[in-house]
This record gives sequence, C-alpha cells and structure tokens, in this order.
Amino acid sequence: MFLGYIHQFLTEGGIFINASPYTWMRDYADVQDWVGGYSKDGKEHFTYDGIKAVLSEHFDEIKPPQDVEFVIRETRR
Repeated sequence: MFLGYIHQFLTEGGIFINASPYTWMRDYADVQDWVGGYSKDGKEHFTYDGIKAVLSEHFDEIKPPQDVEFVIRETRR
C-alpha cells in the first residue's frame, strides 16, 4: 500500500500532505484495499482512523484534517 512506504520518499523532516475526497467505490478498488469507509465488527471504520494507523509509525500529525472544497473541472475554462 502506498501509504505504508511513502516515508521512504521524503527527506528527514519532510512533510507529507495527503489530499483526497475519499470517495470509496468498488468500481475503483476492492473493499479489502480500503483504509476506511466501511463497517468493521459492527462499528464504522473511518478513513481518517485507517490512514492515521498506517502513517503513525513514521509520521506525527502536525495539523488536523481540514475540509477543502472539491471541484470537478468540466471544461478547459
């Protein structure tokens, strides 16, 4: 998984910024490859928690998640 080894591509002290709409769809990835967005043992498993679990071994969170407007470009203008 990409998140499991992204630390290898950063210099020491580097900052990793992750931006994604996390639109989990079976058309694009199998559920077993998702880091969140599903129920597990009757509890909701959030994407943020899954990502934090994968990255916590090599990264310290320096800023909490932020909502950013998501815009889909329909034309070149």
